Amino acid sequence: MRTDVTWKGLLTVIFTGLAYIAFAYVPIACPKMVYGIGGVVMTVMFVFIMYNATQARDALIGEGARLKDLRIMGYFYLMMAAYNLCPLIGVKAFALQPEKMIEYGLQADAASFAFHVLIELVIGWVLIGMSYYRFGCEKAE
Repeated sequence: MRTDVTWKGLLTVIFTGLAYIAFAYVPIACPKMVYGIGGVVMTVMFVFIMYNATQARDALIGEGARLKDLRIMGYFYLMMAAYNLCPLIGVKAFALQPEKMIEYGLQADAASFAFHVLIELVIGWVLIGMSYYRFGCEKAE
Protein backbone atom coordinates (compact mmCIF):
# COMPACT_ATOMS: atom_id res chain seq x y z
CA MET A 1 0.00 0.00 0.00
CA ARG A 2 1.38 3.38 -0.99
CA THR A 3 1.43 5.88 1.87
CA ASP A 4 3.77 8.65 0.71
CA VAL A 5 1.96 11.96 0.44
CA THR A 6 3.50 14.90 -1.34
CA TRP A 7 2.90 18.51 -0.36
CA LYS A 8 1.84 19.22 -3.94
CA GLY A 9 -0.79 16.48 -3.81
CA LEU A 10 -2.00 17.52 -0.38
CA LEU A 11 -2.25 21.19 -1.37
CA THR A 12 -4.15 20.21 -4.53
CA VAL A 13 -6.72 18.29 -2.47
CA ILE A 14 -7.04 21.14 0.05
CA PHE A 15 -7.34 23.85 -2.62
CA THR A 16 -9.92 21.96 -4.72
CA GLY A 17 -11.87 21.02 -1.59
CA LEU A 18 -12.03 24.62 -0.39
CA ALA A 19 -12.99 25.85 -3.86
CA TYR A 20 -15.75 23.23 -3.98
CA ILE A 21 -17.10 24.24 -0.56
CA ALA A 22 -16.93 27.94 -1.47
CA PHE A 23 -19.02 27.48 -4.61
CA ALA A 24 -21.22 24.50 -3.74
CA TYR A 25 -22.71 25.66 -0.45
CA VAL A 26 -22.83 29.43 -0.80
CA PRO A 27 -25.96 30.73 -2.52
CA ILE A 28 -24.78 33.05 -5.27
CA ALA A 29 -26.45 34.51 -8.32
CA CYS A 30 -24.59 32.98 -11.22
CA PRO A 31 -24.51 34.66 -14.63
CA LYS A 32 -25.52 32.39 -17.51
CA MET A 33 -22.08 32.82 -19.04
CA VAL A 34 -20.61 30.69 -16.23
CA TYR A 35 -22.60 27.68 -17.47
CA GLY A 36 -21.21 28.16 -20.96
CA ILE A 37 -17.66 28.44 -19.67
CA GLY A 38 -18.16 25.34 -17.52
CA GLY A 39 -19.53 23.42 -20.49
CA VAL A 40 -16.54 24.39 -22.63
CA VAL A 41 -14.09 23.41 -19.88
CA MET A 42 -15.82 20.04 -19.40
CA THR A 43 -15.83 19.36 -23.14
CA VAL A 44 -12.15 20.24 -23.52
CA MET A 45 -11.23 18.10 -20.51
CA PHE A 46 -13.33 15.20 -21.84
CA VAL A 47 -11.50 15.32 -25.19
CA PHE A 48 -8.16 15.53 -23.33
CA ILE A 49 -9.04 12.56 -21.09
CA MET A 50 -10.34 10.47 -23.99
CA TYR A 51 -7.25 11.17 -26.08
CA ASN A 52 -4.87 10.25 -23.26
CA ALA A 53 -6.93 7.25 -22.14
CA THR A 54 -6.99 5.80 -25.65
CA GLN A 55 -3.25 6.42 -26.06
CA ALA A 56 -2.57 4.61 -22.77
CA ARG A 57 -4.95 1.82 -23.79
CA ASP A 58 -2.97 1.10 -26.95
CA ALA A 59 -0.04 -0.06 -24.81
CA LEU A 60 -2.18 -2.59 -22.92
CA ILE A 61 -3.09 -6.13 -23.86
CA GLY A 62 -5.61 -8.66 -22.58
CA GLU A 63 -7.33 -7.97 -19.26
CA GLY A 64 -5.68 -4.56 -18.86
CA ALA A 65 -7.10 -3.37 -22.18
CA ARG A 66 -10.58 -4.64 -21.31
CA LEU A 67 -10.49 -2.83 -17.96
CA LYS A 68 -9.31 0.37 -19.64
CA ASP A 69 -12.18 0.03 -22.16
CA LEU A 70 -14.67 -0.14 -19.28
CA ARG A 71 -13.18 3.00 -17.77
CA ILE A 72 -13.30 4.85 -21.11
CA MET A 73 -16.97 3.86 -21.56
CA GLY A 74 -17.71 5.00 -18.00
CA TYR A 75 -16.16 8.40 -18.68
CA PHE A 76 -18.31 8.67 -21.81
CA TYR A 77 -21.53 8.10 -19.83
CA LEU A 78 -20.48 10.63 -17.17
CA MET A 79 -19.88 13.18 -19.93
CA MET A 80 -23.28 12.42 -21.45
CA ALA A 81 -24.87 13.00 -18.03
CA ALA A 82 -23.15 16.38 -17.84
CA TYR A 83 -24.29 17.11 -21.41
CA ASN A 84 -27.93 16.29 -20.55
CA LEU A 85 -27.85 18.64 -17.56
CA CYS A 86 -27.76 21.52 -20.04
CA PRO A 87 -31.22 20.93 -21.52
CA LEU A 88 -32.57 19.98 -18.09
CA ILE A 89 -31.58 23.21 -16.35
CA GLY A 90 -31.40 25.40 -19.45
CA VAL A 91 -33.59 26.39 -22.35
CA LYS A 92 -35.19 23.00 -23.05
CA ALA A 93 -36.83 22.27 -19.68
CA PHE A 94 -36.13 25.42 -17.59
CA ALA A 95 -35.50 23.49 -14.35
CA LEU A 96 -33.88 26.61 -12.86
CA GLN A 97 -36.98 28.63 -13.77
CA PRO A 98 -39.92 26.43 -12.70
CA GLU A 99 -42.46 29.14 -13.52
CA LYS A 100 -41.39 28.95 -17.19
CA MET A 101 -41.40 25.15 -17.08
CA ILE A 102 -45.00 25.17 -15.84
CA GLU A 103 -46.02 27.95 -18.24
CA TYR A 104 -44.73 26.02 -21.25
CA GLY A 105 -45.85 22.61 -19.93
CA LEU A 106 -42.35 21.14 -19.85
CA GLN A 107 -42.61 19.09 -16.66
CA ALA A 108 -42.56 15.79 -18.60
CA ASP A 109 -39.47 16.91 -20.54
CA ALA A 110 -37.72 17.89 -17.30
CA ALA A 111 -38.55 14.52 -15.75
CA SER A 112 -37.28 12.76 -18.87
CA PHE A 113 -33.97 14.65 -18.86
CA ALA A 114 -33.56 14.03 -15.12
CA PHE A 115 -34.12 10.31 -15.73
CA HIS A 116 -31.56 10.33 -18.58
CA VAL A 117 -29.01 11.99 -16.30
CA LEU A 118 -29.65 9.44 -13.54
CA ILE A 119 -29.31 6.46 -15.89
CA GLU A 120 -26.13 7.86 -17.45
CA LEU A 121 -24.61 8.51 -14.03
CA VAL A 122 -25.46 4.99 -12.83
CA ILE A 123 -24.08 3.34 -15.98
CA GLY A 124 -20.94 5.51 -15.90
CA TRP A 125 -20.16 4.78 -12.26
CA VAL A 126 -20.90 1.06 -12.66
CA LEU A 127 -18.55 0.81 -15.66
CA ILE A 128 -15.78 2.71 -13.87
CA GLY A 129 -16.29 0.59 -10.76
CA MET A 130 -16.09 -2.57 -12.87
CA SER A 131 -12.84 -1.32 -14.40
CA TYR A 132 -11.25 -1.54 -10.93
CA TYR A 133 -12.79 -4.87 -9.99
CA ARG A 134 -9.97 -7.10 -11.24
CA PHE A 135 -7.15 -5.44 -9.30
CA GLY A 136 -9.00 -3.49 -6.62
CA CYS A 137 -6.99 -0.42 -7.57
CA GLU A 138 -4.05 0.47 -9.77
CA LYS A 139 -0.75 -0.38 -8.13
CA ALA A 140 2.29 1.85 -8.17
CA GLU A 141 5.27 0.39 -9.99
